[in-house]
Amino acid sequence: PAGRCRLMGDEQDRWARLVAGAGNERAAQPLRICELCVAAVGVSGAGIAMVTATGHRGVVCATNDVAATIEDLQQTLGEGPCVDAAIALSPVLLADLADSTDVAVERWPAFMEAAGAAGVEAMFAFPLRVGAISVGVLDLYRDEPGELSTDDLATALVAADAAALALLYLDVDGPDAFADDHGAR
Repeated sequence: PAGRCRLMGDEQDRWARLVAGAGNERAAQPLRICELCVAAVGVSGAGIAMVTATGHRGVVCATNDVAATIEDLQQTLGEGPCVDAAIALSPVLLADLADSTDVAVERWPAFMEAAGAAGVEAMFAFPLRVGAISVGVLDLYRDEPGELSTDDLATALVAADAAALALLYLDVDGPDAFADDHGAR
């Protein structure tokens, strides 16, 4: 419907203005997008990793220690929502990690145990793509279970588009490209 398209366009314009708040420093844009997700989507933390179906390049940023831990876990273990989102090229939405009927418990046993120990109750992973090019994954987590509302899901999808573009302009050979290379978050 035309009204929904206009709403999405307005939301994309709003995100473009918010990301511009990171200034001309392109390296700051991925973290700014994660911070905006925490505020706008109502999640406890967010992180971005450069990961594709062929492998994990590194953690770009994380908003807090728990987000950094779950990004590092997925990179180290090679399993989790981030990895599956990159392979399937579609969002992985887990509203309750303690729900033992979810197939994720069987598919990612090490990640699920460690994420639970870190206090993660819900997780949402969005692949970052520009056309056919996959550049990474945006991970959002909550410290309490619960699904994303329709509006929060739409906002997260727009944030994923913004994050994909931000990664395209990231200097991956620069000294501060990956948080996990330098201990900076």
